[in-house]
Amino acid sequence: MKKQTTNDIQATDQVAEIIITHPQLLKSVLRMGISPALGNTTLAEACSGKSMELELCLEILRISSDPNYKPQTLSRYALLPLVEFYSSSISALRPWFDILGKHLHSLESLQEGLGYSAVIKFFDIYKERVERFISLQEEQLKDTITHLYELFYSPVITEEDLELINKGLLLTNKEEGDIPSNEIGDIYSLLLRHTKVPENQLMYCGTMLQVSDLKYSLECINNIRAKLLYPMVADMARQIRKRKPETEG
Repeated sequence: MKKQTTNDIQATDQVAEIIITHPQLLKSVLRMGISPALGNTTLAEACSGKSMELELCLEILRISSDPNYKPQTLSRYALLPLVEFYSSSISALRPWFDILGKHLHSLESLQEGLGYSAVIKFFDIYKERVERFISLQEEQLKDTITHLYELFYSPVITEEDLELINKGLLLTNKEEGDIPSNEIGDIYSLLLRHTKVPENQLMYCGTMLQVSDLKYSLECINNIRAKLLYPMVADMARQIRKRKPETEG
């Protein structure tokens, strides 16, 4: 019998069977550096020798299609591989947005006056917001968290170190850490309500599926940030702050 939820994914499950049962997890599996074409290889065997711990792989897969899943507590050693996975997931959004933009323009070119111009204008503004977010994360997130991780093992901390802690929290918290995602739902709604289906229905359906897939991906990335990344950073920050900062003089 097939599994009904990602909570049921276990280390002993075959990678191929996980993808067959949960095809939406394919991107996450590939981003972990795991090939889905491994025959009877289990997830535990596929993770052996990888930089990402098995427990982290399991939590990411479970969160990725069950927004109500409450992850287990992970060791602090999982933080840097998690940041690497999260950062690569964000960077991978760029080509998705580029392709979606090309598809929207292609639909517009098929026939004038079908309402696509307004959708494209809204999409372009939204894409700029996402680009700024991605650039900020790429420039600051990995370096900041890496330094924070190193600071955890430092015998003393300074006032400057406390500022670094605040920066790490800011980059991963709800207010600043979420990728803007509401707009992609608005684009889906605009396409349904304010455009007409062109004669090339295959392209139209493909574009709608792409918008839906992108919305799902954004929600997954935000859930991973909210349920794994930020709690781990916040816990590390709390432990570091227990030490009294070293002051000059």
